[in-house]
Amino acid sequence: MKKIILGMALLTMTKSLSAQGLQAGIRTGAGINYQVYDMQERKDYSWVNQLSFRYETKKKLAFELGFEHNYTAFNHTPNDNHRVYFESSFAPPSIQELSRKVQMNRLALNLVAQYDITCPALQQKCSLLKRFKNYIGIQISPSRTLYTEDSRLLDLRDNRTITDNRYRYSFYDISIGFSNTMKYSVSTKLDVVANISILMGTGGFGSAYSDASWTYRANTLVNKTIGVNYRIFHN
Repeated sequence: MKKIILGMALLTMTKSLSAQGLQAGIRTGAGINYQVYDMQERKDYSWVNQLSFRYETKKKLAFELGFEHNYTAFNHTPNDNHRVYFESSFAPPSIQELSRKVQMNRLALNLVAQYDITCPALQQKCSLLKRFKNYIGIQISPSRTLYTEDSRLLDLRDNRTITDNRYRYSFYDISIGFSNTMKYSVSTKLDVVANISILMGTGGFGSAYSDASWTYRANTLVNKTIGVNYRIFHN
């Protein structure tokens, strides 16, 4: 009896998943990070890679769980107020930072809820649009950003140039915004997908740097990616 009940439950779950639509996908693209780094406002471009699992219902709702890697690299001119390092509060300056190369690796978990806003009237008039879907909704992305910094330093005691390689800190944040997903069905199993997300950072937390909430923070993230979704189950 237990085996029969278990079998019926598994059959019901399988049919439910098949009716709703479950997809797995990969996307890649470019992003723009509007951020504050070392108390300087910046606009930096990034390379974005995403892995997603998408669940669509018959009631035009869609939910997505995604994993994202956002890579940014740039050259930074140190702030004038923080160019000199002191051996102690009473010692003369010994080392001056001339330039800095920064690499940022942002790892994020994307939680998305969307609604299908595709226009049925346009789909009826144009046969090409019958395979097109347009979803828009909200996105919440907890993230951790890892900073690697390579500094070019000048030793003021002997005018010798040295290089300092260091992993400085990691930085946690939660970004909130909206997400737009456009899909075109190539076949019953495969969709071409384009995604645009605009996210606002909340200020960050959990950094090893005490003033990170205002010295290092992401203000706005704009990501544009394109890829494919494979339908594991379809309605």
